[in-house]
Amino acid sequence: MPARSRKSEATATRGGNENADESGAPAKKKSRSGARKKKPTTGGEALKNRNENASVQNASVSGDGDEDADEGSGDLFDLLRVENAATILHASDWRARYNASEISAVAEIYSLLSKAAGCSSGVTAIELQRSDCLMIMNRVVEDMAAGNLYGDDPLAKRSRDFKGFRENFLDFIDKCIRDASEGGELYDGTLFATLAEIVSTCAGSKARPLRMAATMMGLQMISSLITVVNNLQKARDLKQNQVDIELKKKKSGGEVVKSLKRQIESAQEHIELVEGYMNDIFTHVFTHRFRDCDENIRAACMTALGKWMMKHQLVFLTDFYLKYLGWSLNDKSAAVRLEVLLALKTLASSQSHLAMMDTFIARFRGRMAEMLRDVDAHVVVEAVRLAAVLHEHTELDPEHMNFVTALIMDKTPSIRTAAAKATKTLMHTLTETYRKARGISYDDSTNPALEKELHGIVQLLNDLGDENGGHGKVIEGLSGVYPVLAQPGFIAGILKHDMEMADAAVIANVLVLTMRKAMGEDVSNSYTKTVSRQSAKIRNAIEAAHEQMTKDIGSLIPQLLSKYQAEANVIGPLVEVVRFVKLEHYSLRHEEDQFTALAEQIKDIFFKHSDKRTLEACGEAFNYFCNEGFEATAPFAQPVLDSTVNDLSARLSPALKKVRALMAKSDESVLNEDEGYAFELRMCLYRVRALISKCNISSGVRVINDLSQYVADVSRANVPVGKESVAMASSSVSFALIWQGLELMDSDSATSVEVNEHLTERDAFLSNVMHILRRAEDSIADSDDLRRSLISTVCDMVLYYYNASTLPAAHPAKVLQLKLNSADSEAVWQQCTALITPDDVKQDADLDSARLAYRMAVHEQRIASNGAIGADFLSNFKLTGPWIDAAIRTYCSDLRRTGPQVLVRAVLTALHSAYAEVLQTDLGNRQVLIEAFTDLATRLSDIFMLSSKRDRLVMRIMFDESLKSVLLPEPSYDRFSFLAYGLGPFLSRLSAVDAKALTTFVDDALAKVDSEDTRCTPLIDFADQLNKRSKGASERRARWARKRSAEQQDVDVKKSKADDGDEDEGDDDAMEQDDTIETADDDAETTADDHTLDDGPVETAERSRSRRK
Repeated sequence: MPARSRKSEATATRGGNENADESGAPAKKKSRSGARKKKPTTGGEALKNRNENASVQNASVSGDGDEDADEGSGDLFDLLRVENAATILHASDWRARYNASEISAVAEIYSLLSKAAGCSSGVTAIELQRSDCLMIMNRVVEDMAAGNLYGDDPLAKRSRDFKGFRENFLDFIDKCIRDASEGGELYDGTLFATLAEIVSTCAGSKARPLRMAATMMGLQMISSLITVVNNLQKARDLKQNQVDIELKKKKSGGEVVKSLKRQIESAQEHIELVEGYMNDIFTHVFTHRFRDCDENIRAACMTALGKWMMKHQLVFLTDFYLKYLGWSLNDKSAAVRLEVLLALKTLASSQSHLAMMDTFIARFRGRMAEMLRDVDAHVVVEAVRLAAVLHEHTELDPEHMNFVTALIMDKTPSIRTAAAKATKTLMHTLTETYRKARGISYDDSTNPALEKELHGIVQLLNDLGDENGGHGKVIEGLSGVYPVLAQPGFIAGILKHDMEMADAAVIANVLVLTMRKAMGEDVSNSYTKTVSRQSAKIRNAIEAAHEQMTKDIGSLIPQLLSKYQAEANVIGPLVEVVRFVKLEHYSLRHEEDQFTALAEQIKDIFFKHSDKRTLEACGEAFNYFCNEGFEATAPFAQPVLDSTVNDLSARLSPALKKVRALMAKSDESVLNEDEGYAFELRMCLYRVRALISKCNISSGVRVINDLSQYVADVSRANVPVGKESVAMASSSVSFALIWQGLELMDSDSATSVEVNEHLTERDAFLSNVMHILRRAEDSIADSDDLRRSLISTVCDMVLYYYNASTLPAAHPAKVLQLKLNSADSEAVWQQCTALITPDDVKQDADLDSARLAYRMAVHEQRIASNGAIGADFLSNFKLTGPWIDAAIRTYCSDLRRTGPQVLVRAVLTALHSAYAEVLQTDLGNRQVLIEAFTDLATRLSDIFMLSSKRDRLVMRIMFDESLKSVLLPEPSYDRFSFLAYGLGPFLSRLSAVDAKALTTFVDDALAKVDSEDTRCTPLIDFADQLNKRSKGASERRARWARKRSAEQQDVDVKKSKADDGDEDEGDDDAMEQDDTIETADDDAETTADDHTLDDGPVETAERSRSRRK
């Protein structure tokens, strides 16, 4: 083999004098095996000796020996692909083969590396003798390109065919290095020079698998050499201690001391030699591969560097090596950034390490804080953990931790959990802030640890606020981190103490949230109380928690309700707690009187307060007492509920009578619902709606009849009305009708007479609501809230009465199914559209309107029969604000889960309806509508992502159906523009593989039309775009190419006037050519960002010709 590079020779030469004494004569030492150590050789001498040995052993590697050589070349790979392989034994055997036949053993390493890269062909001793390392690497790459590959990647972490090979491969390299150190072969220069040449050459290969395998081998070699250095240092220190002991003796043996000092010197020489080896591999492998285009290689480098810093701190935990971690914090791959953060977190866990990293932390502290806002959730989680570690050692600014605490309310559960655990470093500060602000002491506390935790959590909640249900997200994240949140009885006991009402309100919220959490509810979502599917073990745990909560707080609830009955912010959460008490305890303990007293307390609170949360909590409590709770206790609560309804009716009737009289006189005082009879009516209606929306009040017939008549009066006459009163009355009547309808559907004894009476009443009420809705926009000022409520009322009735469709045909209630006619459904959706498209173009639609539109679109089949609501809803994407955009994305996700065809149908309906308007317009104004149609298609295309496999399936179906509808059975000339302007914007979301499959179909259609006809121009343009997409030319890449071409032309024109610019450009080229592997593959990766593996290869063929003849 030809001589190695100068650096390899220098490395080998450095090891040439390792055993020489002061006179230069080699020391006559023997290895542990008893054989005299070989004289260190340079790289060139090692190659010369290898070739001489090869010629002497020619008989063993040629002729009959060829079979053995070929067989031996695959031995290591076959042995190591077995799970839990005996790597120690295999490494020892390989070392013995190396000492017997160096060239054959090295050929085995070549074969092992090539096969680890996935190449099925190995390297023989004869090939190694006749070729250099670069030639062998090129041959392996050619074999891989020719298809000589394994079906699976041997080095993949989850390889099915090569389980355990990755670990065995790295362990084998480690054992070989350490075994060679013990045997002395590592220090003669030859073995390391050979392995270093293999690793450095193959690590620069253009084949990523081979580059990955060589990089992993090189990184493992450094790790193993660090272990060797550490062992040598321990041996050196041990000998030094022995020398010190001998010198302290009165009669120390001079020969013993001299022998120990020679061993110390030898160990020191070996340490310096091995550290030189480490630096050589670091320079030739790591410094190039840490910026490799493959993110897996970059990530492996960062992982290894972090381990080196932990194992050999004096060398690697320095600013020279730490800078590589700092640079990689800005890596474009989340996997690399993640590995850097993991390494830094491990290093920062030790105060001694931080003392060595002070310069690094000062320089990169800002970047580490920025990573709390990273786009990747896993990176954010590790950034939070790193921030917690740094803050614990006072290495991070307090304002950075403020952002960490805000992450507790993040939408991603893993981020919330990580941020919650990070608050442990802040809990002492939070507790002290709470204590000092209120001047309290924990000396008399029965459990000061839990009380401090609770106060710290209260302070944290006060700092974060409760916007959009923030407290629920915080408690969801903190649960499992702080023991106090698992003890609602203790929290309820704290409420018995005297405190500020603001703190009591927060603690009451914490109490109800912890109880909801214990019952299996998702408290992070303030808009739903659904319980996820649970296993038997979780259900048993919830039942046990339910039992314990009843014992802990059952007796405290009446006391707390009595103490805070006048505090609106506290009483609401406390009333919500009632539904978590097991009512059978009252019956088992014969405490029915206490239960009745509790129901009476709920009634008093119901009439004392008017806020929505408290009223709805009282309604839920009555429903729990009378319907969903324990059957034996229901008779004791039903009289209290009936009494509540009667009292409510007694208050409502006079107020309603007075207001109706004022309406008859057209008295505009009813418009002011903050005073007078209008105020009384509004408060009564709040209570009626809160109660009837949660509980079926069969005794409230009189109330419902009065409200139905009130709604009828409003619909018939154009008189002044209170908007909130009409909204609450309509909603209350609708809930009453729904309760009655559900009873008829569930009853086996319902008669046709009862059903028809109810049907007449329901239809009359619905007609009145529709009449009010149609004239609300014109006749009632500021009617947005009213219209929103009426639309919601109609939707509720349609959805609940839809249950009648599931009844048997013979059931009398089957006729109760409600479906709006086309006129009513169109009127409802027009009103909804008016809400989500405000008159002021600068104003965005609000959250409530977005929810309402989403609700109508989701339940379109039940609300309307023409299928136009969903299509019209989609048309508002990127027009009316972020809430509508979020609702549309959620709607599309729901349709996608139902089936890709359903989503395709909705999108195509939107496009077809818009294109129909284009065709109906005269030619003079058609261009304006075509531009609007193209804009619609462009906006809708942004819903989908090429990187999503499900979206690619949707695009495939969408293009297939559209092309067939336009081109089959015969091409439709008037719809060619639909393809060009409607489907064209979606081409960038279509995979290249699917585009290639559709190209043939479109070409066949082009053959059937007259290309000279101007009507075919859109089809030809679409065919050209589809052909480009089939070759992997995305819209963004095409724009980039055009921009680059224009810039190059500009440079050519101004070349004579921009000499300085040319010099700068030359410098950039020199930097790009510094490592051609990274440059070439970075270009490939840029393309890979636009295309996925399913797109097929990215071709750079010449520009396709136009199909225009």
